[in-house]
Amino acid sequence: MPADFAYEFAELCQETVVWRKLLTRDSFAKPVYDDPVVFSPFTSPGLGGRRFYRRTRKVSSGGATPAGGAVDYIQTSEIWILDVPEIGPDDLVYIDGDDVDRLPPILSIEQPTDEPGEKVYTQVCLGSAVCCGGSRAASTRTGPSHGSFR
Repeated sequence: MPADFAYEFAELCQETVVWRKLLTRDSFAKPVYDDPVVFSPFTSPGLGGRRFYRRTRKVSSGGATPAGGAVDYIQTSEIWILDVPEIGPDDLVYIDGDDVDRLPPILSIEQPTDEPGEKVYTQVCLGSAVCCGGSRAASTRTGPSHGSFR
C-alpha cells in the first residue's frame, strides 16, 4: 500500500491504468500475460494514475539526411500509479483504451520512497525511438510496430 500522502495527488491521477504481468512465453517467444490488474480512481478512490509525454532530441553523426547527420528522437511517456505493484520490465502497463498491440517497451520502473523508506507510488517510463522526425526505429518487443503514442 502506498504512503498516506500519495493520496494527496489523487485529484491529479484520474486515469485508469492497466497492468498485465508477464507469466511466460510460448514456444514462438510470444508473451503470455496474467489477467489485468486495474488501478482506477472510480473503483478504488485514490488509486488511479496519470500519463505524461516527453520528446527528446538527439543529433547523431552519419545517417539519412543530405547533410550527413540524422536527427534521432526518443519519445517517452511516464505512467504514474498511486500504488506500488511489483511491475517487471517485460510486463504491460497502459492507460485503459490504449491499443495494446502498439505499446512501446518499458524503459524504467521507479518506486520513490518517503523519509521512513516506505514506497510512495510507481513511475513507469515507456519509450520508443523515432528517426528523422517520422520513421519508427525497431523496438525491443516482439510483434507489430510499437511506439505509437496517442
